[in-house]
Amino acid sequence: MNPRVCFLYSVLLAAGSLLMALNVLSCASRPPPSPGDFEFPGNREREPEPEPRAPEFSPEEAGSFPSIEEIVADAGLLLAFDDDYADIWERYLDLFDRYEVRVTFFVQGDYSPFCTVAENRGHEIGYHTKNHFNLLKVSRQEFLEETVGGAESFRQQGIPLKAFAYPYGYSEPWMDEILWENFPILRGFGTTFRVYNADAIKAGYISSKSIDNNQYKDDAEFEADISDMFTSIKLSGGFLPLTTHTIAAEAPWGISPDRLEYLLKTAAELELKFYRYGDFF
Repeated sequence: MNPRVCFLYSVLLAAGSLLMALNVLSCASRPPPSPGDFEFPGNREREPEPEPRAPEFSPEEAGSFPSIEEIVADAGLLLAFDDDYADIWERYLDLFDRYEVRVTFFVQGDYSPFCTVAENRGHEIGYHTKNHFNLLKVSRQEFLEETVGGAESFRQQGIPLKAFAYPYGYSEPWMDEILWENFPILRGFGTTFRVYNADAIKAGYISSKSIDNNQYKDDAEFEADISDMFTSIKLSGGFLPLTTHTIAAEAPWGISPDRLEYLLKTAAELELKFYRYGDFF
């Protein structure tokens, strides 16, 4: 096992029981992103969440709750790739198979044969609009054409499209109401590390952390961030959404092949599962 991961795991394990107990009692996800979380497009202001209330259940119902062991055993990642890099993504399908990893490709544009190839290999296709416009700056008609209308070419080919990712992470609540009629889960985008439980994901909106090359000054910083995040969810449970774009060493909006393999290897060492967005619906 990677020395840093091993060290973090051994140190945090002593506090693991307490962390997991707190996670179970909270029964809540981290809040959605707020303005100022990150500086590039993706700031999104949403209605404040109500104050959490203590759960109410009978002694009989208490026995139906998952154990801490079950919660931690289900901990995992939602790894996604955005935009229109199908030719590059296809080259890495064998790597995903080697690690028994399944991911979600949020495809921009129209249906292509890659979508069927990816689904036949166990991956998921989500939608990322037709032209990657900032949806805050288009008319309602253009919004519908970019989202609901643009998805038709996929569905005509048998691609269900359960998940939708907002370009740049920009959106407004009224957009959710329209898109939920067509996609069960909507995804934002930012730089904040957020962990969700299954109920929060099923509520229909989550924000994913960027792991693009431009977020890290070097490989050491990337590896430290991945190790810290993965060790945390291994101990406390939950689901961590992560997003990048192309797979290339020099691309600002992408992940290098070496970093991608480090991510997959670290997850395998910690026995973390990979989930597709549609797995929750």
